[in-house]
Amino acid sequence: MEFSVRSSLPLRHLEEVEELVFFNERQREVRSRILELLELYGPPQILRSGEDVRVGLVRRPDAQCLFLLSDETEAAELLGFALFLRDSADTLTVVHVAVVEGVLTEDEADPLLAMRLLNSIRRLAQRIRGVKWVRVLYGRGSETRLPVSSRSGAETQP
Repeated sequence: MEFSVRSSLPLRHLEEVEELVFFNERQREVRSRILELLELYGPPQILRSGEDVRVGLVRRPDAQCLFLLSDETEAAELLGFALFLRDSADTLTVVHVAVVEGVLTEDEADPLLAMRLLNSIRRLAQRIRGVKWVRVLYGRGSETRLPVSSRSGAETQP
């Protein structure tokens, strides 16, 4: 299965984006963390620019998003998105990740969609001067920092 990553989508994906951002069934599992992140960064918002759509944060206009698609064709399916920002000179912080459920590869394997998004952000971070870490926020009070360089291992902090 070939995947594609884009920072915006054609407007025809608007309903799918709304469903993934605001009505994702798995949000219940991390509800307390989502509320905490809403307090810190503000709510997500869907932004239209001409014929394109992307996701941002109300309080952080510098937030960026990546969409994960099933392939690079016009008929590609939206599989997930990640919302991130540069919180400090050396760190990109992933504020939100959401993926659709039930996607399998041709050989019935789990394609690890969230990890694909995080790896895409890590590759992006490698091209930004000074960025050394991708920070992923998890449950209350903990986070994981992924090194941008492949020489170091991930760190988990309480």
